[in-house]
Amino acid sequence: MKQIDIIKSYQDKRCLIVDDMPAVRANLKDAMKSFGFGATDTAATSKDAIKLCQTRSYDLVICDYNLGPGQDGQQVLEELRYRKLLRNTSLFVMITAETSQDMVLGVLEYLPDDYLSKPITPSVLQNRLSKIIIRHLDLLPIKEAIDERDLLKAIDCCQDKLDSGGRYTGHYQRIKAELLYRLERHEEAQEIYIESLKQNKPVWAQLGLGKSYLAQQRYDEAEDTFKEVVATDRRFVEASDLLAEIYKIKGLYKRAQKALEDAIAASPKSPLRQRRLATMAKQNGDTDIALKARKSALQVGEHSCHYTPQDYFDMSAELLEAKASSDQERQKRIKDAEMYLKRAEKKHVGDEGIKVQTLAARSRLKQQCGKTEEAEALLERAKEQAAKASPPPLAQLELSQAMAALGDKIGADDLLLKTALANSDDADITSRADALADEPISQNGRNIASKLTKEGIESYDSKDYDRALEVFKQASGLFPKHVGLRLNIAQVALAKAASSGNSDELRQAYQENLDAVSGLSESHEKFPRYQHLVTLAEQQKLQ
Repeated sequence: MKQIDIIKSYQDKRCLIVDDMPAVRANLKDAMKSFGFGATDTAATSKDAIKLCQTRSYDLVICDYNLGPGQDGQQVLEELRYRKLLRNTSLFVMITAETSQDMVLGVLEYLPDDYLSKPITPSVLQNRLSKIIIRHLDLLPIKEAIDERDLLKAIDCCQDKLDSGGRYTGHYQRIKAELLYRLERHEEAQEIYIESLKQNKPVWAQLGLGKSYLAQQRYDEAEDTFKEVVATDRRFVEASDLLAEIYKIKGLYKRAQKALEDAIAASPKSPLRQRRLATMAKQNGDTDIALKARKSALQVGEHSCHYTPQDYFDMSAELLEAKASSDQERQKRIKDAEMYLKRAEKKHVGDEGIKVQTLAARSRLKQQCGKTEEAEALLERAKEQAAKASPPPLAQLELSQAMAALGDKIGADDLLLKTALANSDDADITSRADALADEPISQNGRNIASKLTKEGIESYDSKDYDRALEVFKQASGLFPKHVGLRLNIAQVALAKAASSGNSDELRQAYQENLDAVSGLSESHEKFPRYQHLVTLAEQQKLQ
């Protein structure tokens, strides 16, 4: 395409420039005018940029990474994509003076159409824009079909380009394969990825092939493929996320945690990834990593489209539940937990659901400090507020925990069950409810517990006590209130101690788990087994 044709293509395009520096905005606007752009708007903040994109459609967004307080350029791109304010037929170019690996990989993860490092001259900008616009115009029929949600038409457009020998073969193949994947035609997508890898081994094809294998539940092949991606190019951070998913499916939770840690090391600014790591680390009993990830989720989520006030409550709960090495550390964690609850309340003044949740969380905090009267008063206020406000599910789960902490086990279980059943299609709520219940409530939770229990018992029966302990601990990490799993761990630890000699590690394993269920009533069906194991533990101490 000749330069004059490129200039003509600019004339009907609308551009948005986002930069917190007035001089930079003015210079870029002048440059766009000289290039021939039909209209150019400017925004000094991320909020202004989002508002403009809500009311107007832009063909090109040029955004600086550093935008002062609030969202940065990466978060602007993330929100525009999340809220579908950026069409497939729009281009997004990131400009920055930052060169840190965390920033670069974080930005590239969201696939801007181009990424330019400062300083940038008008001639450099024009050359780069010309290149991406030439490609963009060639792909325009495909992108328009995607915006129209006609994926079959978009696939046909890709094939037409391939048949006619278009110059962007890799792009046609990549888009066609991704569309087939979205339509769950995984074997067809797989064929394209394999063919692309035969030609020039692009990393995107490796990643896509792994996703196709994963969708077909070919876990070993998917794992091997994602490992190749990670070893080849760290920019494809999604490969580490998907490795974590595979390890989780296989029940290899420590490996899943390591894969998430690797992903965060490469691109730490995803609150969703930080939350997944915190949850996984908690299941693995890795308190330090869980606390660090919770804190990071709060920090990076503050200005993200994925912000949720639940991060404050999760951080507070993590601090309360984590074991402290000294009374001084415990007091500090209690103080910090209270601080996060105050922040949630302050940030969401007037939100009745947050008020209920905060009162219930404070009740739990006071109970842990031995201030039962204050805890009971706070719980009553939470219940009164809940009766008026019909709080959201997360607040109801918090209320259930506060009731259980003060001895109302029947009421707590009833509320927990009602909340889980009323939100059975919400995976986050059901998994949280499963973790709080004596036994999993959701069908998925019951299936997981059953599978792990069966595997643990098989290992125990074959006297592979190490594997049995590992499996039962994984299950208990998912369902920490599950009485049967706690007793299983104690039984295996005692069996191993009797077989190969006691140790501090084994003693801690059976004692901690027996202590965790020491409140069992004599009428509980598992009380005789608990008593039997307590007797064995006492005998073990005498040996």
